[in-house]
Amino acid sequence: MSVGLKRTKSHHDYTMLGETLAQVQEHKYLGVTIAEDLTWNSNYRCTVSKANKIFGLLQRNIYQCSKETKAKAYKALVRPHLEYAAVVTDPYQSKYIQMLDRVQRRAARFVVGDFRRKSSVTKMIQELEWESLVERRKTARLCQFYFVHKGESPNTFTKLQQRDTNHSSRHFTADAYKVIETRTVRYQNSFLPRTIRDWNRLPLASTTQPTLEKFKASLSK
Repeated sequence: MSVGLKRTKSHHDYTMLGETLAQVQEHKYLGVTIAEDLTWNSNYRCTVSKANKIFGLLQRNIYQCSKETKAKAYKALVRPHLEYAAVVTDPYQSKYIQMLDRVQRRAARFVVGDFRRKSSVTKMIQELEWESLVERRKTARLCQFYFVHKGESPNTFTKLQQRDTNHSSRHFTADAYKVIETRTVRYQNSFLPRTIRDWNRLPLASTTQPTLEKFKASLSK
């Protein structure tokens, strides 16, 4: 697989133990589907497919259980698949956001036991006190960046520059980082550029929390 954004890619033959390796356009590694054009489209489809299969299993086996049991089953067995590696693969395009959200919306109907077409699924989710998947992914990205800020991440992130506190404005806290300049929408919405922008919008009361638990709790206030 040749990874890159160029329309015309150069392909080379690679051999292992005398066998020429087949050329592929995507490959699954550690549960994440990596595509040669660096998009996560195939990964989203695989994620939703796996989540739907498990959700179907729940529908067939625990449909007579209580609302609490069904909710716990969804959170324990289905939602983790929707959020696997979401720190990196968090979608920014509405069609993929909706693709993931549809699974949670179906789950809400199942848990509440209301399949009427005119019923509000949004209201069901609010009654269940489920946080939106969009917000959960954003929180996961910010929590991961919290480790970067605290110097508890790999050395890869040590080159990130914090803004000069002498030139801070009302739009940035003293813990703000220099925004990464990007040329493409895809890169702009990748983990670091996107999360740095979100981090810079946080109040100082959040970014200075001493522990991850307290930092995460401050995000929900």
